Amino acid sequence: MKLKKSAKLPMMEDVMSIEPSEWQQRIRSEIQHVRKSHAKAMKENKHISRGILDLEPAMEKRRVSALLTSLEGLDDKKRKFASNWITLNIFSESYVPLQYDGHVLKAAAIWLLDKITELDIPQERLYELLPTDEKLVYDLFTLDFWDCQYEEELVASVEYVLYYRNQDIAPLESDGGDGERVLTSNLSAEGKDHADVPSRKAFETLLDLLPKWMKDDALKQFQECYQAWSERFFTGIAYFHEQYLQKLNEANSILKEVNRITDEINEKADRFNKAYKKASAAKRGTTKKPSINALLLDPMQTKTELSESLSLKPIFSGKLVSSAFNDSGYTPDELDIYIYQLQELSTKHAKALTELDDIMDKRDRFLYAITHRGYFTSDYIQKTFPIELHKCLIKPLPITDPYEMCFALLYSIEIGSDIPWLYGSCIGMMSEVVDSLPWGLSDYSEMDDPYWEDVPPIVSKSPDFPDWYKRDYGWKGDDEYDMRNLAQIVYETTGCLMPRNMHRYDAELKNLGKFGIKQNKAIAILYCMLALGNSRRQMSAANFDPDLMKMFTNKDKSDEESETTPPTDWKTQKATLEKQISQLKSALYNAEKSAEEAKKKLEQQKSVSEAEHRELADLREVVFNKEEFVS
Repeated sequence: MKLKKSAKLPMMEDVMSIEPSEWQQRIRSEIQHVRKSHAKAMKENKHISRGILDLEPAMEKRRVSALLTSLEGLDDKKRKFASNWITLNIFSESYVPLQYDGHVLKAAAIWLLDKITELDIPQERLYELLPTDEKLVYDLFTLDFWDCQYEEELVASVEYVLYYRNQDIAPLESDGGDGERVLTSNLSAEGKDHADVPSRKAFETLLDLLPKWMKDDALKQFQECYQAWSERFFTGIAYFHEQYLQKLNEANSILKEVNRITDEINEKADRFNKAYKKASAAKRGTTKKPSINALLLDPMQTKTELSESLSLKPIFSGKLVSSAFNDSGYTPDELDIYIYQLQELSTKHAKALTELDDIMDKRDRFLYAITHRGYFTSDYIQKTFPIELHKCLIKPLPITDPYEMCFALLYSIEIGSDIPWLYGSCIGMMSEVVDSLPWGLSDYSEMDDPYWEDVPPIVSKSPDFPDWYKRDYGWKGDDEYDMRNLAQIVYETTGCLMPRNMHRYDAELKNLGKFGIKQNKAIAILYCMLALGNSRRQMSAANFDPDLMKMFTNKDKSDEESETTPPTDWKTQKATLEKQISQLKSALYNAEKSAEEAKKKLEQQKSVSEAEHRELADLREVVFNKEEFVS
């Protein structure tokens, strides 16, 4: 009889911490895991396409390169969370949903127009870069809005240059479904998007209208915002990592205690085996052969007596095992104690594993919430994190101008920055940027526009100069994600975008005070000045007017001829100038005539449009009432 030894239990490893030498292997395994999970999802849902992963060879290579570079740039403290950083930036879909829902390039186009206007760049320099066929931009009227400074056609024209900047190099890439890659793409991943073709020339010339410092300022703001987002991520993940290590150490402490008891049992088993072996050997040594009676050996012998040395004891004693236990110092009662201790430790270990799984689930929810619009709210933060982290995590990103951020995303892709290729973190940041745009939370609906109401709604008094893009306003009981900023409230009610420069007429506040107009009335007048002043100076899409474009072209040719023709004498120069003046007067007359005709057409179209709007509103009301009746 021999007692077997129990094997020691291995310690649980920290799967959330990896060494730099393991980065590439972890990235490859994460990509493989994403592909398998996505393939399974595609079988269950036919509407899911493979392309939204953006893991085609060229894009995968570019993303992995950017990810490795970012990992190398982490400090020692943040490198402990490299595994989570990899998971975050691999488990992310493409930019297509963000562009489709957020109209990123439309916002970038508006920002470009704002800067071109501020720089007082001649309009013809812009029009020369824009499409002249209105049909080309029809597909870009994807958002119902009205801007007091630029016609919708002009915004669509600039967006067209951004959207189709690479069309003369290669057709737009499909994401595998109905979407198109207009931000990152295989073309940009391979660095083949800077060819000498018309579409690229128009795009690059458009960007060159802005001075480098202005684009660099936008890029700097983009990088600062990204840094703030990253700090928020690492703050949150550090908390989960700390909780994870605490529970992991607790589970391993239990395993160590199990192993300690196992060592004691094994030691007792060794002593038992030795004692049992010794007892068996001793028993074999004291057993004697039976004595043979002399009478049996010599029956003729007259003297007979039994040998007293004949042993009557059995060869094997039933007390041998008990004797071995006693000699080893190991009692059955002590064995029961060990069994009880192991049962208790097993229960504690199971509880620790459950808590460990719970922490990992919370970590996974954090990775999802921080990258998806509307999930990373203060309610979520307060329920998930300790109070000392609330301030850091709830603090909004420094988004001073969401339009600028949308341009900076496009510009950073064009200059080869790694940030856009860190999909999880960059898309997570841009989701918050998009949420700050006027259309970020809800599109404008004409059915809800009070313009068509017979009785104007009662208005509340205007607030003091507010932050137009800070989401501080909501109805009682609204979730945090439903909180609006003032620009969103204006857009959702009217379908109009507020001017980006809200302080153009601030200097008039003093003059209004001289007239006795103060406080809320003065602010209301300032806003009227702002809206009307911008509306009066709205830039039209003149690139679709062949007469104006012809005038700009003739003017350029005339300027070139005048520059290349040196004056012969004063009389010739005077005659040339008089001729140019005559041509300019003629062109001015034609322009005024065209403008007058255009004004009449516009008034007619406006009347027709208003009638159509009313008819459409009536029709929608009939349809709505019919649907309500049917339901």
